[in-house]
Amino acid sequence: VAHAIERFEPGADIDCSVAEEDPRHWRITVVDQGSGAPVGLQSPGLLLVRTVVRRHGGTLQIDTPGGTGCSVTLRFRRPASHEEH
Repeated sequence: VAHAIERFEPGADIDCSVAEEDPRHWRITVVDQGSGAPVGLQSPGLLLVRTVVRRHGGTLQIDTPGGTGCSVTLRFRRPASHEEH
């Protein structure tokens, strides 16, 4: 979210959502309409996010369609106590 705010442009939106992707996974998505993500994920903030997400067994996906805006999606496995049996 901080990355999206740093690249925020007047009149643009930042959308954040948390959703159950399926019964075993959660998805967190942040979408902005700013200048896009740095090439090669070189932003210190995004490198930190990637490290934390991986240490928690999650995945990180970054899309910058057309070089403008950025969509960051984090996916995590739900804790066993929340899974349906």
